[in-house]
Amino acid sequence: MELVVTINTEPKVLGTKGSGSDKRGCHASQIRINTECVEFCSWLWKEVKGADGYEIFRYNKGNKFVKVAAVKQGVAMWKSGKTLYNQTFKIRAYKKRGKKRSYSILSYEVSAIPYKKKAKKVNAGRVKINIKQGYRVRLSVYESKKMTAKIKVSKFAGNKKAKIYDTAIRWCSSNEKVVKVDGEGNIKAQGKTGKCKIYARAHNGNCDWFWVEVINYARPEEFDGLKDMQMDMAILIQQHGSELRDIAEYFEKNKAIHYNESQAMLFQLDSERKCVEGEIINGEIETKGIEGKLYSVMEAYPGVMQIYVTNFGVHFILEGNNSAYVELVFLFEGRNEKENGMKESNDLFQTAPRWIYHYSRAGM
Repeated sequence: MELVVTINTEPKVLGTKGSGSDKRGCHASQIRINTECVEFCSWLWKEVKGADGYEIFRYNKGNKFVKVAAVKQGVAMWKSGKTLYNQTFKIRAYKKRGKKRSYSILSYEVSAIPYKKKAKKVNAGRVKINIKQGYRVRLSVYESKKMTAKIKVSKFAGNKKAKIYDTAIRWCSSNEKVVKVDGEGNIKAQGKTGKCKIYARAHNGNCDWFWVEVINYARPEEFDGLKDMQMDMAILIQQHGSELRDIAEYFEKNKAIHYNESQAMLFQLDSERKCVEGEIINGEIETKGIEGKLYSVMEAYPGVMQIYVTNFGVHFILEGNNSAYVELVFLFEGRNEKENGMKESNDLFQTAPRWIYHYSRAGM
């Protein structure tokens, strides 16, 4: 059995309950293990630049890891003794500083069992996440998503009914400031934009991964097609685009907390140009901290303006004559314009990702 390990200090690693996975840092992307029907573990690892050597630790009784070997730089291999039992190891690099040594943190745990060809319990084989390897998942800054993965039986198993002795999946993120992942594969954006990798790892280091890109859809850098928009809306976007973004982001962030499929809220100005709340169905939407932005946007338009918040998105509506109106819609995650009966045309188009412009002409 050969184990290739890369030692560094990157992401935190979490495992499902009972997995016994290490919660310290180690990059998962270059770890692999080939498990065969042998009685020992043969370790290979990628050498760490600047390291003078490596220390290998094995889990012993007493719930602790004990150093069992040390090798010098240039000898990136270690072979354990024969065993009939599960073996769990960690490794760390060290650098000499005079008579002292400095160490990297310990790698996460990697374990395997020796087994005969017809054994009922074997090591893990390929790990497969429910998307293509290298595929990019896009999240909004406040979005979460459930991911799943499966582990296949080792290809060296000679028993078709063989089972993996440790089926727990260890999930980790390469940057928890951007996206966190729990032991069940739930990924959650952390309120800021960026990219990272999410890994799903088996007990023996076999893994699969995918990219996650976090985008703040509520705050596009620019809106396209202003010259094709009705003039009042184009001016509103140009002069008050910052407030429009703030309002959209606020309601997307609070959407899951404050309203559901059957709730809605309408904001408008009364005859004295004061901001009032319209109909609220089945609950209350919290607006503390955003009232000033709502008023600023509506006060900027001399005619009748409404800001309508639903489970579909945030609608900025400018009313015209003879039932004509122009609308800018920010769509919440998982929504699209077709759900609201919209069809793309010269009067309806995407002006930024998840932002839809819609002009309803008089009499239509």
